[in-house]
Amino acid sequence: MTCQTDVCPTGKYRSGCNQTSPGTCIDCTNRGVLNTPSISYYTSPGTPFDSNTCAFQCNNGYYLRSDGNCTYFGTVQAGVCTLGQKWMGGTTCVNCSSIVGGSKPSNSPYSAYIIAGLCEWGCFGGYYKSGGACVQCSNPVTKCAALGRGYYMKQACTMDSDVVCAPCNSFPPSMDAVATYRGPKDPLGNGLASNLCIWDCNAGYYKAAGDVPACVRCSNKPLNAEYTQVSFLESG
Repeated sequence: MTCQTDVCPTGKYRSGCNQTSPGTCIDCTNRGVLNTPSISYYTSPGTPFDSNTCAFQCNNGYYLRSDGNCTYFGTVQAGVCTLGQKWMGGTTCVNCSSIVGGSKPSNSPYSAYIIAGLCEWGCFGGYYKSGGACVQCSNPVTKCAALGRGYYMKQACTMDSDVVCAPCNSFPPSMDAVATYRGPKDPLGNGLASNLCIWDCNAGYYKAAGDVPACVRCSNKPLNAEYTQVSFLESG
């Protein structure tokens, strides 16, 4: 039994994958112990498939700080400054909006960051940082579908980047002339890999049995006829 490179479900990655074992899917831990399930959630499996690198986002009402931890929008930092204030030392706080370069864009909350005395901000849920602005995340279904049926959502929208669409690779490029994608198995992604995109053989071909994708030319039509539809059966 050899290693299985199949991607695991959201929030998991494949461990123990080698020449003698298919490996098993185990929980990702890369979001850190402070980002508990009550304030954060995973949005993808490990990438690559055997890496503890699942993408995650903070729950509504929380902001992902630059130190990688989710912080509640309404907390008072260390009992000194409130959100949207810069710590000046001691018990002195100044509103970020009154500081040159301290203003924030729309669709974002402040997050006081008293360790470095900086005014930090992050985008609300459904928006991502792009330069100095918060841009609304794209709809993954419409964005990927606009590129064609052979695309799926590789990465959900995060605090720092928009939805990422990628080409499906359920069958090799050599089959492009005889097979067609119908779309991803799950348009919203949910951590599904490109090998779960739905595809069919073109009219006049049928899917060959076996684990290796292949389309075989049909041979069951009579003379003076033509094939008119895709065959979903593994026989001609």
